[in-house]
Amino acid sequence: MNECKMNVGSKRKRDGDDDGRGEDPERLDGDGSGDSSDSGDSSDSGDSSDSGDSSDSDEAGPMLPPSMVAGAETQGARGSHGGTDGDGDGGKRKKDERKPRIKRRRKHGASVSVALSRLPSAKMYERSYMHRDSVTHCVVSATDFVVTGSRDGVVKFWKKTERGVEFVKQYKAHEGAVRSLAVSRDGFLLASVSPDRSLRVFDVLNFDMIHMLQLPFEPLVCEWIHPKSQAKGFVAVSHAEDGGISVYKADGSTEPAHELRLHSAPVHLIRYNEPGDCVVSCDVRGMVEYWHPRQYEATMSKHVRFQFKSETDLYEFAKHKTRPASLEFSPDGQLFACMGRDRMVRVFKFATGKLWKKIDDALELYEGVVKSKNPHVALDHVDFGHRMAVERDLEKTSNAKVQLNADNKAQIEAHGVPPSNVIFDESGQLIMYPTLLGIKVISLHNNRLVRLLGKVENSERFLGIALFQGRPKQLDASAATQLGSDRIRSSANALDEKRDVDSEDPTLFCLSFRKNRFFMFSSREPAEASEDSGSANADSSSSSLVGRDVFNEKPLARSQRLLAAPVAAALQRHAVIHTSMGDITVTLHARECPKTVENFTTHAKNGYYNGVIFHRIIKDFMIQTGDPLGDGTGGESIWGGEFEDEIHPSLKHDQAGVLSMANAGPNTNGSQFFITTVKCPWLDGKHTVFGRVTKGLGVVRAIEDVKVDKKFNRPLDKISIINIDVS
Repeated sequence: MNECKMNVGSKRKRDGDDDGRGEDPERLDGDGSGDSSDSGDSSDSGDSSDSGDSSDSDEAGPMLPPSMVAGAETQGARGSHGGTDGDGDGGKRKKDERKPRIKRRRKHGASVSVALSRLPSAKMYERSYMHRDSVTHCVVSATDFVVTGSRDGVVKFWKKTERGVEFVKQYKAHEGAVRSLAVSRDGFLLASVSPDRSLRVFDVLNFDMIHMLQLPFEPLVCEWIHPKSQAKGFVAVSHAEDGGISVYKADGSTEPAHELRLHSAPVHLIRYNEPGDCVVSCDVRGMVEYWHPRQYEATMSKHVRFQFKSETDLYEFAKHKTRPASLEFSPDGQLFACMGRDRMVRVFKFATGKLWKKIDDALELYEGVVKSKNPHVALDHVDFGHRMAVERDLEKTSNAKVQLNADNKAQIEAHGVPPSNVIFDESGQLIMYPTLLGIKVISLHNNRLVRLLGKVENSERFLGIALFQGRPKQLDASAATQLGSDRIRSSANALDEKRDVDSEDPTLFCLSFRKNRFFMFSSREPAEASEDSGSANADSSSSSLVGRDVFNEKPLARSQRLLAAPVAAALQRHAVIHTSMGDITVTLHARECPKTVENFTTHAKNGYYNGVIFHRIIKDFMIQTGDPLGDGTGGESIWGGEFEDEIHPSLKHDQAGVLSMANAGPNTNGSQFFITTVKCPWLDGKHTVFGRVTKGLGVVRAIEDVKVDKKFNRPLDKISIINIDVS
């Protein structure tokens, strides 16, 4: 193949390559959970190139209506002789110009719908599983294994089943954090590296660690660079100290097979394009290089159509002073997509190195979702504020993750934050990436948002996604025997005794910001907790279920100390909130939420809440207070700053009078709290419930009924806390 042919070509300006224009956050085709009727009739879609022409078409414009096409063909067929056999040259030209174009667009719209039908469609994640520390990496192998790595150096193997996953085995692979995790194209080999200068190689099918190498340098990233047909495996490992890349054989050899020096700065991304037989690497300065996986030099394979980098757009990241956070190839190797640190998704054509599409995901574009009339993307003010606070925290952490010091060495801080990546589906027509709103599915045909997953999961900021499509393969007898000896069966798998063996189970695996869990989106909405618990069998005895979140790990020692009875016994369990409109008596859940109760009661004793107003009141929702600034932006804990959530499964927002902590996202509790005036089940799992009103609910109702400013929900007449007595 001398060039990469595209199913869809486009003028780059129209697709937003030059002006940074991308899909509208408010634009969602279809119903947001099902298939899109993407028929290619959008005026902002990419132009289609003729399937018989290897060059991209510059022709733009909407598809002609069938009536116009029929009339044009009839007129052309008559020609200059007025006959019906198409003797006229003009008739042939018009027919040849229009008919293939219409067929191609209809075919493409149908193929996008088919591709969508083979992706997860549930709006909520179906199941989540634990590590003991923050999960930072997740990969899916061609042999239907899912492998996860965490900040404490643990690597876990999971087998994809007909519905869900089964736990297989875990290794304490590294003393430090798992910095990179890579699986070979055939799905047989797995490699992991860590700041402790270790490289581990695993046999995936037998879930066994086969090689342990101690490297003479600190590794930054690893990648397998051999095709499926090659018996010997080769893994490339980049240096954190410089721009070097060492290539090792997967036979336990401690000496590298080759050393490369193509970059002047540390390489943080390496990806092998098997169809194109080429490796693409990128350093922390944003410089992108192509190199051959066996000749180990910047030589171009037969699939590459440029001679000099100046003919390409590979300087795009350096030009904009940014770097990609991820790099993934399409299944056919014709495209590669990058998620930039500047929140721009860039799609390149591999053969030419040209930038094909740019999709802007800047935070400024989301300001309109609060007022949006589109229910698929609309957010209320509170939810939007929470998400923006998490985004700012994420951006601050991500920008500090990889930096260059004065000696040009990479300084990597172990924040335990997964990458924000973009991936292709198996058809190569759709891309997926996590955002503030959830996980977006974008059609590359016209840049349209055709599906949105996880928008309702406002307590999670999803990152690090990996996709499984198709049917899981069966294990051989020996592997199945070993798997059965130490597995944790997915309760979804245990529930469904009548499942269809031949059905596909597309599953999207996601990580989350500062969470020790990984999450699974499928085409099934999560089952009720009672239904799951009642169906659990003996195979899941080593784990416990609370709803859809599987507790397959014991709590850390720190968590056990927080829940210790002596600590809870020393805390006060009752409080009376004296307000300017009357008294509200509450019972505090000291045993379930000791840290939250300690924060509340200590602030009360110290007079922190004295004179603080109720700054936010929403009818048929809640009344909120606890901010000494009085505008919802202030307040801190007794320890200074923020502290973590204490979500207990038995405490829910299931009635009026629930006392709960206000926050700006997960683990951002300070001093603000609120009291519900109705049931608020959508807050469960997102806010810490630490008390209930036992007397004075009428006072809560009276405060709820006061007149407020419609824009900020602030009372027109000041209502304040006089003081709080605890006992």
